Amino acid sequence: MTNTIVEEAFVYPKNTWEAVMNLKNAETRVVKGCCNSLTEEEFVCIWGTLDWFNATKRLIQDTRYMLMGFGKFRVFDWLATEISSLKRGVEEVPNIPALKVLSYSFLKCKGDIDLWIQDLRETDYAWDNSWMKIKLGDEM
Repeated sequence: MTNTIVEEAFVYPKNTWEAVMNLKNAETRVVKGCCNSLTEEEFVCIWGTLDWFNATKRLIQDTRYMLMGFGKFRVFDWLATEISSLKRGVEEVPNIPALKVLSYSFLKCKGDIDLWIQDLRETDYAWDNSWMKIKLGDEM
């Protein structure tokens, strides 16, 4: 049986960080309550999205460490950390499009990791600009 992404009207959150944090209990594929179960292949999909949207080397390296390294952070926690770094002005501006795409897709898939990876693989976010309305950092 193939998972399918339910297409419904997306409600853009007023606070993206809070919306991502609210998916803590909805996030699927959590190991021992604290770790993600992403495969290398799935990480490559995330990395490809970061690369396509010109994320900085720092964000790509941090993402690899946080999602595939020693910590294996949960996806909601990693996304919320990156969003909060934007809010504090720590983040480089080039990372905003990549983080908007990843946040939009994660929220659209309601924290379901399988659907999220599928959405990143199947949706052409270079063409589908619906993610651009997500507010991050100073925009919130």
